Amino acid sequence: MYEDLMPVLVIAVMLALLVAVMLFIEGRRKPTIMPGWLDLQGFERLFIYWDAPSAKEYGEKHPRRYQRLLEAWQDLPPEEAWFHYNLSCIGVTPVGASVRSAKRWCQKAWLNKQDVEAAYHLGMMQLMGLGGAPEYRSALTLFEAAEQGGIIRATTARGLMLLRDPGFMSTGYVNTGFGNSDIGDSGLAEDWPIEMPKAQRHAEALACFMGAFAQGDMLAALNLGYMLEHGLGLDAGAEAERAANLDRAIESYLLAAEAGLPAAQYRLSMLFEDRGELVDAYRWAYVAAACSESDIPMARSQRLATLLDSCTLQQAQESARATAHRIMTPRVLAMLHNLKHLRSAA
Repeated sequence: MYEDLMPVLVIAVMLALLVAVMLFIEGRRKPTIMPGWLDLQGFERLFIYWDAPSAKEYGEKHPRRYQRLLEAWQDLPPEEAWFHYNLSCIGVTPVGASVRSAKRWCQKAWLNKQDVEAAYHLGMMQLMGLGGAPEYRSALTLFEAAEQGGIIRATTARGLMLLRDPGFMSTGYVNTGFGNSDIGDSGLAEDWPIEMPKAQRHAEALACFMGAFAQGDMLAALNLGYMLEHGLGLDAGAEAERAANLDRAIESYLLAAEAGLPAAQYRLSMLFEDRGELVDAYRWAYVAAACSESDIPMARSQRLATLLDSCTLQQAQESARATAHRIMTPRVLAMLHNLKHLRSAA
């Protein structure tokens, strides 16, 4: 009987050894960290929250999906929605290894070699809770170290932490993709490291975004536009000053929109519609739909198309297609470049 089982036992042991060797090799392989974490639902949540007419248009065509999004995000305050949108833009994606392996390599590079790029990536993974629970205090410390080492994106990341409303941490919940996780009962609120009055937080966040924007970070340009549009971090001024800040917001949004950030494109569409500039409003809604692959900006562009006469619409469509092509071409080339990384890491 035992002789009959011996071949089976030998095969089982060999398979176990093979699996162990593969896991060891995978764990030791240093990953490539690629920026960007496209979250299609994240775009849609943000668009729905901000734009009731387009959300209604989308809801009529996709009622079940629309209802699921509303149930998960209808109580989300604006700053929290903005915070999570930004995480979808500046998140890090480990390629060629697991998230835990990526964190381990980043920790080694930071602790052993003081690699500030690794500090930034490790901070982002801790901020998003990748490979474990979020570690907010440690993330902020890492961003500050990366800033001192000249990592511009770390300044933007610290600005986002300043912009976030810590009050939401103790009462709200965030859909993590695996169901709603209650932040208030998780102990994460106590770990939030920034405790200062809102006006001071906003002023420091504005300084972060202005500094990073001056060094060419387009995500900082997007956030600078957001703060200028909503008057965050600014002294309450006269109507003329508020109008000037709105003009500055549009300028910042335009730079971020040309860099391919859908939220900037979408905000431009809304602001231009408020000004009655429907051709530009249509054009940027069309571009946002092309860059985000979301149905929400597409619903907005379809609604705006009904407000234009046929001749004007034809001109607007030609302009929108040309703008989308100009913006999308570098993105496609970047995707091809990333595919080479994926193949080399496979």
